[in-house]
Amino acid sequence: MKKVIHMYETPYAGNQVIYLPTDHNILTAKPVGNRMYIWAEVDPDSEMRKIEIICVPTGGVVPANSTFISTVVFEGGNRVYHVYKKQ
Repeated sequence: MKKVIHMYETPYAGNQVIYLPTDHNILTAKPVGNRMYIWAEVDPDSEMRKIEIICVPTGGVVPANSTFISTVVFEGGNRVYHVYKKQ
């Protein structure tokens, strides 16, 4: 199984569902302009599945049963989101 790195655009408001290959490893989340992206190592031949991504602003509640991915800083710190993957 070969793995490649792909990027996936992810909205940064609340809970979002994105589709990733079943065989994946999320590396990080970063802003590009005014959009947020997640980079992941994926096996492009594996079946796609729904992944729940949760973006929490600073001061927000850490979601239960989730794994931290990264902190994303927009506009020089005017918007900051902490990105989690629901388990």
